[in-house]
Amino acid sequence: MKSSYQIEIEGKLTTIVEPVVIEAGAELVELQLVQRKSSALLRLLVDKPGGITLDDCTAISRGVSFLLETADPLEGRYTLEVSSPGLDRPLTTEADFRRKIGEQIKLFFKQDDRTIEVVGEIVKVEDKRLTLMTEEGETDFPLENVVRGKIIF
Repeated sequence: MKSSYQIEIEGKLTTIVEPVVIEAGAELVELQLVQRKSSALLRLLVDKPGGITLDDCTAISRGVSFLLETADPLEGRYTLEVSSPGLDRPLTTEADFRRKIGEQIKLFFKQDDRTIEVVGEIVKVEDKRLTLMTEEGETDFPLENVVRGKIIF
């Protein structure tokens, strides 16, 4: 569980770094601040439709580094890491599914007291609903019933 200091500093860091990520045409998927004995690790997981490239990560890292040096929100030494969330990261949020429109996924969702698995291509995400093209045709799922999705390679 995160301390109130951790939550506060991560909020400040998000405010600082998010404009750089957005300017690069990407989305900040997750910000992680890991405190160590002598330094900290600030990890930014970024993504965009079609996937994030090494050049994207490099540009974001440069822009964020400049802002962090100027604002100096972290005490002591830290390492900045900018990377993609990874191909096998579970899809759990509306934004996760929206970034993967056109991709084949395995979807796990709640129905009654069971978790059901379905495979299909993400067609659209809107109005808090996820639409998949399955073998049976287009099927809508309320996002509130979605447990997670996983990209099929």
